[in-house]
Amino acid sequence: SGMRKEGIIVKSTSGTQVSDNTLRDNKKGVQVYDATNTVVDNNVMTNTESASVIVTKGSIGTSVTNNTIDGGLNGVVVSGGNNTLVSGNTITDITDTNPSRIDSDFQKGVAILSNNGATNVTISDNTITDGSDGVRIDLAGMGNIVSNNDISGMRKEGIIVKSTSGTQVSDNTLRDNKKGVQVYDATNTV
Repeated sequence: SGMRKEGIIVKSTSGTQVSDNTLRDNKKGVQVYDATNTVVDNNVMTNTESASVIVTKGSIGTSVTNNTIDGGLNGVVVSGGNNTLVSGNTITDITDTNPSRIDSDFQKGVAILSNNGATNVTISDNTITDGSDGVRIDLAGMGNIVSNNDISGMRKEGIIVKSTSGTQVSDNTLRDNKKGVQVYDATNTV
């Protein structure tokens, strides 16, 4: 806590549970690398410099649930994990204090940003307020679902789906965002 370094790293393991922690002012919160069946549940993460939770290539079956994320550059970033669940999280005040990045591609509540083809990622039942984009899916693989999220106060899009295929977006509540749902260069998206 307060060290501006890595928070908790889960690497090359199976069945690890990261629960009931408070992480403050870290460079990154919880990082899941090349791990299977990791559970990140009921943690409080505040003012994370990069992302509060990062799930990377090679990670399979990660669950990111019931966490409270307040402040920082990004909430949850999936950059290559497969069969990932991001659900029941409260993500607020995702902002960057660096004025040169205020309208950049940072400040996402939940993002699938992957040249590594994140597939079968479900983003559901999250409350996301105050940021740039609520949910951003960009360069992802197939089978991703965005449903039943409550997204408000975004300076750009509530939900953006870009350069991906086979994403389902349904039953989300979008309020007070600059734009609602935007789809760019995406195929088989509903």
